[in-house]
Amino acid sequence: MKKSAILCTLLFSLLLTACGAPAEEEAVKETSYQVLDADKAEVCVISDQAAVEEMNELINSFTSGEATPQGEEPIKPLYTYILWQETTALAGEDPAAERELLEVMRVSVQKDSDRVLLEILPDSMEAVADLAAEWVEDADAIRGFLSFCYDAPPETAAALRNPGGFS
Repeated sequence: MKKSAILCTLLFSLLLTACGAPAEEEAVKETSYQVLDADKAEVCVISDQAAVEEMNELINSFTSGEATPQGEEPIKPLYTYILWQETTALAGEDPAAERELLEVMRVSVQKDSDRVLLEILPDSMEAVADLAAEWVEDADAIRGFLSFCYDAPPETAAALRNPGGFS
């Protein structure tokens, strides 16, 4: 009985010491949007985190709706927004060290339409399609697997047509 009381006291004191430890800072991944024009020339980079959050909210506002078929006509983008995000720091890596940026998604808006194309992990899907080409007849279908079209509200599409409003 005495041994179990001592053990419980030690465990309890260990728990109390952990409660007083300062909370670790939450790791924040740097994100930015690179904006390309129709000729794939860089227009600007949105790296201010408040502007990045504004872009994220704008994109979330129309992607919560239902996606529509892309159709036969490919979307001809006026502007393409590419979301870049730092890779995750692995155990043992310095969290302050510079890390590689990965392309997470692309959002393309047209000049004369409110239709917006959202592509998730486009580079990764290209690699998967290339690998699958050896085993699947229609490997091109994989490239479009994570591509979605949305009819964005007119004010949202207008905001996407003005990349200078974010940077």
